[in-house]
Amino acid sequence: MSLIFQYIPDTKTLEKANYCVAEYGDGFIHFCLINKNDSNLIAQEYFRWELSENNLGQTKDSSIITWVQKNNILIDVYIHQPHFTLIPQSIKEDDKLNKDVLFLLTGQKDANIITENVDALQLRNIYLSNADQSNAFTISNLSHKQHFLTCWLTNASKRINGENKIEVIFYPHYFLVTVWKENVLQLIKYISYKTSEDILYNLLRLTDFYTLNNEKTPIHIYGAIDLTSDFYQSIEPYFGYMNSVEKIEPFQFSASLLVNCPAHLSIPLLSLLPCV
Repeated sequence: MSLIFQYIPDTKTLEKANYCVAEYGDGFIHFCLINKNDSNLIAQEYFRWELSENNLGQTKDSSIITWVQKNNILIDVYIHQPHFTLIPQSIKEDDKLNKDVLFLLTGQKDANIITENVDALQLRNIYLSNADQSNAFTISNLSHKQHFLTCWLTNASKRINGENKIEVIFYPHYFLVTVWKENVLQLIKYISYKTSEDILYNLLRLTDFYTLNNEKTPIHIYGAIDLTSDFYQSIEPYFGYMNSVEKIEPFQFSASLLVNCPAHLSIPLLSLLPCV
């Protein structure tokens, strides 16, 4: 396991924090420590590990979790569980139906499932409840726990403004892609990758399938990706309007934090907070 992004300020600044939010999935966990009074991002940590790695870190390896537990700060947690499906809320909720649908997708029979409503889109998110197996840390002081995309879709639906667009959030071993066309959600999916060619292939395939113009369709980039890397630079020329999202109201990012943690790293997670 390795720490790939970190910003921890001095103790005086840390004492201003009164809230923590985290996201995790296979191969990563990400913490943001916040002052909710002035919407200031105080501290941040992002850990990654190989999917085959067994010797993961302990709670003491995270400065933020150590601080949170010491000061009894509450944590909201968002889970990335790729084994999910969305169905219309108009379909009567039924445990057997939910399990049958996930069995078709995953091959897992009699699995424990969780359902959450995405009311803004009149959809129900059904997913496997075993995402905790990917978490390297024991998280206490838990205030709220939910699937990431339940809140992501709720808030993303408020930002579509009639435009066709693709939103891509990068994580160490996969990316989450959301496709909007004519104000309608077309696709949301976790896609694994190892090389930039994997990403390029999948994005070009999506623009072709949904008849979106590569030169005109905005592609908004978020998450754990270095915009100066050869990895990113090899993808960008194929799309006319690919850009990273670096601002989100009302949150503030100090210059010292941005030296270590680009704003597009934390914006997807911060964008969920009004959902709670």
